[in-house]
Amino acid sequence: MNLSGTRKSVGPLTQTPTPGSSLVRYEGEILVFDLRLGEGEGGEGVVRTNLGFTAPEVEEACPAYPENAWRDIPMIPAGKGRFVLTLPVTEAGYFEATCCVKQAGGILWVQGGNVKIHAKPAATCCSSIIYNAFLRQFGPSMLLEREASEPCAEATARLEREGHTVIPPSGTFRSFARHLDFIIGRLGCNVIQLLPVNPLPTTFGKMGRFGSPYAALSFTGVEPSLAEFDRKRTPVEQFTDLTDAIHERGAKVILDLAANHTGWAAWVHEAHPEWLLRRADGEIVSPGAWGVVWADLTELDHSSPGVADHLTEAFLTWCHRGVDGFRCDAGYMIPPRIWIQVVRTVRAAYPHTIFLLEGLGGGIDATREILGRCGFDWGYSELFQNEDKRAVENYLRELAGISREDGLLVNFAETHDNNRLAAVSSCYARHRTALCALLSCNGSFGFANGVEWLATEKIDVHGSSGLNWGSRENLVDHLARLATILKHHPCYYEGTELSVLDSASEETVVVRRDHDATDKSLWVVANTDCRAPAMASWSADTLSRGPFWDLLTGKRVVVTPRAGGVALDLAPGEVLCLTPDAGDVEAVATHGRAPSVWPEHLHRKILAAACLKVHTFYHGLTDCSDFSIDDAVGHFTRDPEGYLRRENPFSMETRTVVWRWPMDRHREVMVPPDHFLMVCCPHPFRVVREVGAETCGAETGIRLPSGEVTALFMPRRDRGETEHGRLCLTLYAPDGIHNGTGGIRYLTAREPKRLPLQFVRGDHPFPSIVIGSNGRGALVRVPVERERLTSKYDALLAANLNPACPEDRRVVWTRCRAWVTYGGFSFPLALEYLERFRTGKGMVGLWTYLVPVGNGKLVQVEMRIEGVEGENRTRLCFRRTAASFGRMLEAEEPVGLILRPDIEDRSFHHTTKAYTGPETQWPSRIVTEKRGFFFDLAGGHRFALTLSDGSYHASPKWDYMVPLPLEQERGLDATTDLFSPGYMETMLCQGDSTVVDGQVVPKAASPLYSRAGPVMDDGELELTPDALMDRSLSAYLVHREEHKSVIAGFPWFLDWGRDSLICVRGLLAAGRHGDATAVLTQFGQFEEKGTLPNMILGRNTGNRDTTDAPLWFAVAAFEAAEAVGDESFFELDMGGRPLREILLSIARHYSDGTPNGIVTDPLSGLVFSPAHFTWMDTDHPACTPRSGYCIEIQALWYRTLTGLGRMDKEGGAAWLALARNVQTSVLDLFTCNATGALSDCLHAETPVPAVQAAADDHLRPNQLLAVTLGVVEDPVRARKVVEACRELVVPGAMRSLADRHVAYPLPLTWEGLPLNDPHRPYQGVYQGDEERERKPAYHNGTAWGWLYPLFCEAWFCAFGDGGRKTALSLLHEPLHQVLSGCYGHLPEIMDGSVPHVQRGCDAQAWSVSEWLRVKTLLSSD
Repeated sequence: MNLSGTRKSVGPLTQTPTPGSSLVRYEGEILVFDLRLGEGEGGEGVVRTNLGFTAPEVEEACPAYPENAWRDIPMIPAGKGRFVLTLPVTEAGYFEATCCVKQAGGILWVQGGNVKIHAKPAATCCSSIIYNAFLRQFGPSMLLEREASEPCAEATARLEREGHTVIPPSGTFRSFARHLDFIIGRLGCNVIQLLPVNPLPTTFGKMGRFGSPYAALSFTGVEPSLAEFDRKRTPVEQFTDLTDAIHERGAKVILDLAANHTGWAAWVHEAHPEWLLRRADGEIVSPGAWGVVWADLTELDHSSPGVADHLTEAFLTWCHRGVDGFRCDAGYMIPPRIWIQVVRTVRAAYPHTIFLLEGLGGGIDATREILGRCGFDWGYSELFQNEDKRAVENYLRELAGISREDGLLVNFAETHDNNRLAAVSSCYARHRTALCALLSCNGSFGFANGVEWLATEKIDVHGSSGLNWGSRENLVDHLARLATILKHHPCYYEGTELSVLDSASEETVVVRRDHDATDKSLWVVANTDCRAPAMASWSADTLSRGPFWDLLTGKRVVVTPRAGGVALDLAPGEVLCLTPDAGDVEAVATHGRAPSVWPEHLHRKILAAACLKVHTFYHGLTDCSDFSIDDAVGHFTRDPEGYLRRENPFSMETRTVVWRWPMDRHREVMVPPDHFLMVCCPHPFRVVREVGAETCGAETGIRLPSGEVTALFMPRRDRGETEHGRLCLTLYAPDGIHNGTGGIRYLTAREPKRLPLQFVRGDHPFPSIVIGSNGRGALVRVPVERERLTSKYDALLAANLNPACPEDRRVVWTRCRAWVTYGGFSFPLALEYLERFRTGKGMVGLWTYLVPVGNGKLVQVEMRIEGVEGENRTRLCFRRTAASFGRMLEAEEPVGLILRPDIEDRSFHHTTKAYTGPETQWPSRIVTEKRGFFFDLAGGHRFALTLSDGSYHASPKWDYMVPLPLEQERGLDATTDLFSPGYMETMLCQGDSTVVDGQVVPKAASPLYSRAGPVMDDGELELTPDALMDRSLSAYLVHREEHKSVIAGFPWFLDWGRDSLICVRGLLAAGRHGDATAVLTQFGQFEEKGTLPNMILGRNTGNRDTTDAPLWFAVAAFEAAEAVGDESFFELDMGGRPLREILLSIARHYSDGTPNGIVTDPLSGLVFSPAHFTWMDTDHPACTPRSGYCIEIQALWYRTLTGLGRMDKEGGAAWLALARNVQTSVLDLFTCNATGALSDCLHAETPVPAVQAAADDHLRPNQLLAVTLGVVEDPVRARKVVEACRELVVPGAMRSLADRHVAYPLPLTWEGLPLNDPHRPYQGVYQGDEERERKPAYHNGTAWGWLYPLFCEAWFCAFGDGGRKTALSLLHEPLHQVLSGCYGHLPEIMDGSVPHVQRGCDAQAWSVSEWLRVKTLLSSD
């Protein structure tokens, strides 16, 4: 660190922890610094540290991690001359810290060096019982005492002597998996450590019968002999099956990965021979230890470029396959810098990965450095190599010191490198397993397979030694009892102090274990002589005098008092674990009867780490002395989201997104900035988070008292753009293991300032459709790949032939294919040559093609499509332009342009079938002109098509059965026939242009020639999102007589009542008061006895089956009056009546009853709505009838009543009283007590009192209007409503129904046949036949665009300014649809299920208007 500006203290500064000391801490713990100043010193106490800087953070900001990642944290004054600071430990890694005093004249430093902090994953803190498995042994030799006793051993040996390579049968992943219940459930092991499973040499460089598993040919491959031949499961998949089976039982997997060396003829030898360590003469070096050279291995040169990255990727690969950690063979032979890279990189992806150092051949300093600075968690203890009393006692002191200062050393009773314990005697095996287990630090203990069966044959890594499996004499119960003690007695948890007590005997060892946090103590008393009895004696305080109970046997043990102490007789090799608390014996017995894989203490430790991370995320690395870990864990386990809400100091948001199995498997879940991601399942699970191309987190679910299993991911740093990812989840359910994924999308708080109007080939997103309207109901709809039709609604001109009002459009000009010709060859103006696309003011689109014309030359041609305002007219402008390419055809060299228009004469809802008459009739309706033609249309109009420069040639041609893929998706007629009467041609030099003009004219019109229209292109290449959406909103406005209406959506809707009136709110937000007033005036004229048109067909307004349209009219009218700020607005004339009278007419008729069955319940004040009268109006079949009292109707009614209360000076009090009654009734009758959400409907076939109607439990988004329109005023209630609706949110839309079980059935039938599961009515894909598939899904799972901004608004209403950032980040998300679908527009609907395909109308008016309205709201102060 930088020590500039420092000086020495007059008096000594003292610090706790001791300067220069080294400490092990686990995630979820705290670290207390205590600084005392010298006499006469003053200043501000500070801790300077890099604690808490995780590798990914520091890599971006501080390349020299961790040295340059320092920060100063103020300490808390604790009396004169004293400062204290309590810091949280939240991230695993190596850190440093020191105290200092900041003064005006400089900094006073504590002398003695920095405190070294080795932070370890919470899950590694205690109670790890490791089973070291050599999978090869779980084959034919498994039941044998010795490998040589195999039936074919003699024949195998003879073949080997003759020079043959023999590959005997081996144990496999599957054969080992069959014994997991015994190993994990019976023995109590919770960590399975596998010897290497990599591919081995079979001939070249092979040593021994099988070859050594450490002679890996590939660091990522799997040895085929460990797998069974299976056409469905590869060897790698069989390995992952094994890891799944281990995880299913709650245990972890550690894989032995020998990164120091390879076998002969490994992949490295072929691909990177330069990575091999060689002597000066070129000989490849084989590694070794203890004077032994391992000749079947080749050592890597770790200084070679690329080696570190290759090894890092190998570790990550195995993590991807489910490995929880690694035994790093001969880890001391690999440079620390490589281990730092490996650990840091792996932990960035898999933060809880365990690293176990096998450092038995290295020095103690290397072990300390790798455990400490390199970030390893565990190392091999050497207790198994110490047998006599003095050796054991001396090593125990070293063991405790390293475990306390650098990292936990694990006591292995036996490893695969050692002789078998049982080869000495069964007494010796029992003694050594008990000694290693009971003298372990933090209860971490391991043994090799076969120890439990008293196997005597040493494990031979080149062979397959016998395991003696199933032997009657065994240590199974003994090991199980040890495991239970290590898991459940506090004296085997972290924080336990080990004290070696003096014992007069030269054979006995006495160790006291004290766990201060629980005030528990144990005495481990052992006779190291397995041949003779001995007496143990030790000095004793009151507690040490007994009485005692032995936790191993449960028996009471009486010690003999002696002068200053006690004595105890021990049998040969006897080991006792003595407790002064008889209750400990019963506790061990209880846990033994109902064994658990991990102790509850460990689960709480993991939860403590999560809670402390949450706290630190919000409050930073500051003093946390007031933070109660126990209180936090208790709160989190009771109510995880409640705890996260409590920790949030910025708002009342939980800032948590919940991903729940199984519902969210089919939903892409969005995560706003600074939000946690919580995964919840009914069963245990493991989950990996992937974002973009990187893995960034892996968690194991923890079961809460509620029974739910949950895991928490920390917020991800906002990268300034949306990031797509997924959750990869493995669920361990009673019916088996299930693997699944779920999409996630991390949002950004960065507001897009500008959106592009131009797109270059290769851009993503890229528009797929563009539209243009003429303000009179006509439409241009063109795919960007314009030569290919996508739908029957694609048209260069779909004319509205009624000049007074919108009606069904007529498709007259469908397509215009184009070719450039040169040198006798033709080249299509098609997607393959599209260089860029642009749209802008005054045009539908501008296509720029860069076309190869032979001889290496290129020609650039632009095609511009324009719709003409107020006319049924479309122009195509072609221009040859210059381009900055060196291979452009000479400017004066002309090229030909051939155009072939395809025409039809049909309703836009139909298709053309040539054989039904057009094939013979249409050619006769063509009138040919010099530069074009007339096409006589049915109904007395003509379509005229002319070319400004060039000639037209009659050449009739039909294009039959042109595919319409969108119609095919919708289960409709999926082809149409197109008629082309001829083609046009012209010549273009650079700078030349020509115009194709198509328009509908009266039948008696004279010949027309194309004329260029006014060029309105302003040349903009970008627009703000608000400006673009405002411009797009104009496309839906249409003249209806002297007023205006709104086209509900393109390409097939006309003007609908509710859609138009909802859009008025968006027009008002955009400041377009005139347009809003024109629409209100139009619909105000239609009001009759409280009703308005549901939809309008031409001039037909007879369809009045709508309860919400009149109420939306009222809501829009009140908002318009507020926007203009003039009460006289209510006097506006609307067809001979003032607006005021129309509003009162609606309210009075709703109160008394309308002709179409709408009526108010006098008791509750709620409005009864007949079936199919809401926006969820599908009928025939009745898919969402909602007859009764619908929640959004009550919200609209409430807002109408409050508006009337202010408008109606005479009757205002009565309206307001009715509004209060409605509000009370909604809260009383709709609230679901369990969640706080609102029922969607109180169902009733007839207008019975609302209290008699049946409330459903259908979670729908309609309830959000109760929040945004003010019915739910209480913030707590509002938050519950909004948070309940989170599971309906998909990117850019809201599901119309939650994917969950419902108690209130929703049966759907068609012609007597059931269409759904009435108790699981969600249908997430809107596709197929209309009656049987699309209608049932339309409002029962399909996601709607217009509701999405409503959710953002409701979020803001519920959480206020504190929720604004979240609401805005969500609101910006649909902008990718604006750029990738129909440019500038938002769709009507999307599939509720992934991949959330856009369906329905490409461009929906209320989706656009609501986005604009809510964006204006959220952007205002």
